[in-house]
Parts: sequence; C-alpha cells; structure tokens
Amino acid sequence: MTTPPPEQPPYGYPPQQPPYGYPAQPPYGAPVPYGYPVPPSPGKKRPSAWWFLPGALGLVLAVVCGVLFGVTVVRSLSTDGYLPADGEAHAISLDDSGDHMLYFPTEEGAPQCAVTEDGAAVAVEPLTEDVGDYDVGTDGETWIPFAEFSTDGTSVDITCSAAEEEVRVGAPFGESQLITIGITAIGALAFGILGLVGTIVVAVLFISRRPRH
Repeated sequence: MTTPPPEQPPYGYPPQQPPYGYPAQPPYGAPVPYGYPVPPSPGKKRPSAWWFLPGALGLVLAVVCGVLFGVTVVRSLSTDGYLPADGEAHAISLDDSGDHMLYFPTEEGAPQCAVTEDGAAVAVEPLTEDVGDYDVGTDGETWIPFAEFSTDGTSVDITCSAAEEEVRVGAPFGESQLITIGITAIGALAFGILGLVGTIVVAVLFISRRPRH
C-alpha cells in the first residue's frame, strides 16, 4: 500500500523553526528589541513641604494688607466730637494726639474756627485742595473737611463762628489716606489670590504623587 505524501501549506513553504534552545526571531521588517526591557517609571515624587512656603507667605501678606486696610478705614472715620458753631468755646476730647481735621456738612459757608490747648493758641490751617473730593460719610451725614490742626495733647477748646450747622472734629482724611486704602485693598486681593492658588497647586501635587521615601 502506497503512503500518501504529506499535505503542503496552501502557499509557500512552512516557516522555519528556530534551532532548539534559541528564541524565535521577529518577522522580517519588525523592530528588533535592544537590551533589557525598561521597567515602568515609578512616578514623580511629591514636592517637599517647603513648596508650601510661597503660598503661605502670600496668604500672610494678604492678611497683613487686609488689616492695614481695615485700620486705615476705621481711623479715617474716627470722630472726636461735635460742637455747635455758635461763637463760643467748646471742650473736645481727642482720641489721640497728632493731626485732626474740622468738617462741615457743606463745602460753602464753612465757619472760621480757633483752637486752643491749655490756653495757648493752636495753628489752624485752611484746606486749599479740592476738599469736596474727600468727603466722609458717617453718622448718617456727609462731612467735608475745611481745616486742620495738630496738637501734642488730647484735649482742646474749639470756637467756631456762628453758622447754622454743627462742626465735626475727626481724624484726617485726604489723598494720603485714599492711596493707603487703595494700595492695601489691591495688595490684599492680589496676595490672597496668588497665595491661595499656589497652596492649592502644591497640595494637589503633594496628594497625587508618591511619597519621597
């Protein structure tokens, strides 16, 4: 009985088998691996705790600017007292020594005022700038500064010529105070945003990355 020939593959010759003990070679045209396989990266380490310092510093500066803003506003609205403009002397207790201003409800018709301290005259300087731009709203009234004086004590006598309105004695308010309020407000906002964003970014990196040890 005749043995039939072995079946041949439908196309071409069968692939060559590698010799015993040698790994199979990649097909023709495929990239040949070189060296040992590279292990996967373990990922970046989390940042050091010092990375929180810039954000924390920004938040601290924001708080400082906010405190200065609040103190400046409160001091600018501080009132030492009121007196009628009746041509008679009235004792006024001041919150502290230094500069003080006299205010009147209207820019026109402000009275003439004289200030004495322990019987000695205190220089009263009329305001020459556009005082209408620096009015102060307090106690339900708008007050416009018209004169200023400075003392070393905390008690003065003020006499204002007869007028229909009262005179307010309070802390100075003008361009320098407005500049301070503006700078501190912008500083508090800017430092607050930068500090908060910096802290959040570092916190996300700290949580999402692997420990440093």
